Amino acid sequence: MEVLIKCMDWNIGSRQRRISDTDLAGLQEMAVDLLNLLKSNLPDKCGEKGGWNFDKAHSILHKVREIIMWGYSDNTSCQSAEHAHI
Repeated sequence: MEVLIKCMDWNIGSRQRRISDTDLAGLQEMAVDLLNLLKSNLPDKCGEKGGWNFDKAHSILHKVREIIMWGYSDNTSCQSAEHAHI
């Protein structure tokens, strides 16, 4: 439940239209905290040896940079890097 709540909090925070510098810093902290929570609560991640270091999970660490570069999330694609070119 805790992981799901943190995921939803991060998602809601990342979809805001007018987000301040302070909120962006908080969003980045939330992303780091969320990945740490995933690692501690779900350490095996279905037995994959890379753990939680795969593109879709890791990409949340780049969300703040994407918002700064391209604006709020309605303007950007949420597809993983290789699919965003399609």
